[in-house]
Amino acid sequence: MQGAGFSNLSKGKTNAIQVAGFANTSLAATNGVQVSGFSNVTKGNFNGIQGSGFSNVVTGSLNGLQLSRFNNTVTDTLDGVQGSGFVNVSKEKLRGAQFAGFVNAAKTVEGYQLAGFVNAAKDVNGTQIGFINAAGSYKSGAPIGFLSFVKDGYHKLEISGTETILGNVTFKTGVEQFYNILTIGFTPMNNRYAWSYGYGIGSMIRFNEKWGLNTDITGNHISYNNKHLNELNLLMKWEVEANYFIGNHLSVFGGASLNGFFTSNYKLDGSDFDDAIIPFKIFEYDDAVVKQIYYPGVNIGIRF
Repeated sequence: MQGAGFSNLSKGKTNAIQVAGFANTSLAATNGVQVSGFSNVTKGNFNGIQGSGFSNVVTGSLNGLQLSRFNNTVTDTLDGVQGSGFVNVSKEKLRGAQFAGFVNAAKTVEGYQLAGFVNAAKDVNGTQIGFINAAGSYKSGAPIGFLSFVKDGYHKLEISGTETILGNVTFKTGVEQFYNILTIGFTPMNNRYAWSYGYGIGSMIRFNEKWGLNTDITGNHISYNNKHLNELNLLMKWEVEANYFIGNHLSVFGGASLNGFFTSNYKLDGSDFDDAIIPFKIFEYDDAVVKQIYYPGVNIGIRF
């Protein structure tokens, strides 16, 4: 065991516990524990636990646990867990999990990445959970977040029409098991026009080379003419679509939807809620604060 108020240094192979107020450094392979107020550094493979107030670095493989307030770095394979307040890096293979307040990065992931903002990896066999996820390929599992980009994943551009919004352009990104949806739409009305933008999530089941089934949930804010409407004016859609693949890069789809419209926007004369965009109603409820309208619909389009 080494204990110091400021720093500990081991120049050879270490099988011990290092505890320091500032820094621990081992210049060869280490088995044991490093705990410091600022940083721990091992030049070589490390088996055990590193805990620091700022940074942990292993210039080799790690079999164990790294915990820090700012960052953890492993230059080779990590078999274990990294947890930090800001960033975790495993430059080669990760077999285990990374938990970071901001960014996780690894070359190959077999396990989990959970970050407050970004997860990045070349190849993933597991799950990424973060605001933004980026990967080269997914062998299994799915990225879960606001936006996910997988190079060999699911990237689709759609042009479609529905019973409420006649023209829609939609982009879907992620993997087939779970993808994110960004959409904009336009529809003419009697004496004005409506435009919408929305976000959603979805999943596709592929039955064979020609047929698949998509299930999407989206929320679309609707405004009128050239002004952005600040009041609640939300169209929620649950869509189920049959998808027919014409080729590798083109398919047509069509299906049914269940729609819910929620608005606190009144007509210009203030006489009632403005629901003119809704083509028909099956059920509605008005509590004088928000009007709710529910109705079925259809959707049809092409997908690139």
